[in-house]
Amino acid sequence: MTIRVPLALAELLIGWLLLTSVGGRGDPWPVVGMVAIGVAAYLVAHLVPRRARPWVAGALGLTVLAVVLAAAGSLGDPLGGPLGYANANAALAAQAAGALAILGSASARPA
Repeated sequence: MTIRVPLALAELLIGWLLLTSVGGRGDPWPVVGMVAIGVAAYLVAHLVPRRARPWVAGALGLTVLAVVLAAAGSLGDPLGGPLGYANANAALAAQAAGALAILGSASARPA
C-alpha cells in the first residue's frame, strides 16, 4: 500500500466530517484535529529512516514527560495536571513510558 491511499482516506474522512457538520449539527474541528495528528504521525513514520525511529519515540516520550512535570504541582487534584482529568493524565504518562521503553529497547546492547 502506498502512502497515497491512507492520505486519501484521511481526506475523505475530513470531508465527511465537514459535510455532516453543515447546518450547525456539530463541531467537526476536534475530530479533524485528531485526524491531522494521526496523518502527521503516519508521515513521520514513513519519512524518518528506520534507524532513527526510536529517537522519534524518545523525543515524544521526553516531551510528554516535560509537560507532565511542568504541571506536577496540580497532579494531586483530580481535575489538575496538563489535561485537566486524572485518567487522561495517567494515560498520557503511560504513553510517555511506552515511548521511552521503545527508545530504551532500541538502544540496549546485548550482553
